[in-house]
Amino acid sequence: MTVDPTDGSYDYDPLDLMINAYRKRKKGPFMADEGAETDESTPELKEVLTAAQRMARRASFRRNKSALRIGRARSLRRRASNVVLKARALRAARAEITKRLTGGKNKGDLSFGARAGVEKQLARKKTIIKSLAARLLPQVRAKDAARFQRKK
Repeated sequence: MTVDPTDGSYDYDPLDLMINAYRKRKKGPFMADEGAETDESTPELKEVLTAAQRMARRASFRRNKSALRIGRARSLRRRASNVVLKARALRAARAEITKRLTGGKNKGDLSFGARAGVEKQLARKKTIIKSLAARLLPQVRAKDAARFQRKK
């Protein structure tokens, strides 16, 4: 850490370093960054996973199953943040558009080619999905609030 002797300022923000160190300690293998609140920071899916990559992910999830279960239970005890609520609304909007595109069929029942076609159509309808997610956000927020009302 270097301090400028003239005014005592740092060449970087020490508080920012502490926050980043805290996030690194807290971040598990499948947790997203807390700072990822904007849509620009979410990475775009460039390539489809290969079969070997899918198997590796499956093994990784199986290895971390208990940690994921504990984290899920812990997060269910807390109120969801705005970032989580927006992600849920986006997921609900994607599910609704997918249902329309597949004619009500389950996406898992489709062939790989049909599923890839649906994903391509969803990629083209990104603006529609965003606007639908914005409309669904109050419902998602109410659903989360209702969960805590039932507990009381």
